[in-house]
Amino acid sequence: MTNRLPVVLAALLVLGACKPAATPQAVADSTIAAAAAAATDLVDASVRTAAAISNAMKSYPAKGDSILAAANLTAEQFEAMMKRIAADSTLSADYKRLTQ
Repeated sequence: MTNRLPVVLAALLVLGACKPAATPQAVADSTIAAAAAAATDLVDASVRTAAAISNAMKSYPAKGDSILAAANLTAEQFEAMMKRIAADSTLSADYKRLTQ
């Protein structure tokens, strides 16, 4: 019995390490998800913030003041952020993509 124990443990370790092969669809899905995450990481932080605020305000229009307060922004600061984004074509394109 003691001679079989190391063999059984080794077999369990090998079997535990084996994973079924990923399907082509799973590989494609994970690749797309990774690319989307990387693209979002490259977006300017102020664009991400402005898009999040805009999306929240679209969903909860009566809570605009609370949404701005949660983002630690005044209406004037948010307006200045939006003007800065609008003045830059790359930032504008990122903002549009995040708010669709």
